[in-house]
Amino acid sequence: GAVVVGTACADTNGDRGACWGPPFVCVNRQLSCSTAVAAIGKAGLGFMENGGVHAKVGFCGENAAGYFAGRGWYDPAAPTFTPAHCANDNDAGLLCFEDATKCDTSFSMLDWAGAQLGFPCGAVDENGVYGFVCDGGAGGPFVNDQLNDGYSSRCVSIASLTSPPPPFPPPPVAG
Repeated sequence: GAVVVGTACADTNGDRGACWGPPFVCVNRQLSCSTAVAAIGKAGLGFMENGGVHAKVGFCGENAAGYFAGRGWYDPAAPTFTPAHCANDNDAGLLCFEDATKCDTSFSMLDWAGAQLGFPCGAVDENGVYGFVCDGGAGGPFVNDQLNDGYSSRCVSIASLTSPPPPFPPPPVAG
């Protein structure tokens, strides 16, 4: 069957997201972090460019969730995504990790980045589809920034991003 935009997905580490495309990919924390770090030319240089197990519900335990909440940040493993998961709310940004497979790893809040277009920011429905996703933002604070860093990403309805264009007006009546 055809892939439905917004269908819940996860990678092998349990990092959750939503299918977006075409071409269809699972837009999760891993994709958002690696894309943002690559946008500033730092991919593979030891920057925090992973999502991974920290975005899997319950995997790293409640201590991690409490720690992030205590700083006024969102919980990357919250069972339900919220608009705060998009970017820059409460002086936050995109929460990324050094290692995708370990709970005990360094992390960083990339306050210059946000979630990519298609990242979920609401509840999943009974069909396993999200109705709200992040819009990917308009670009960040860097010089000549047309970077795909997710800066200023906001939560919007999928319908607002995928609606067909309005119909053409009818031709003028000859007369």
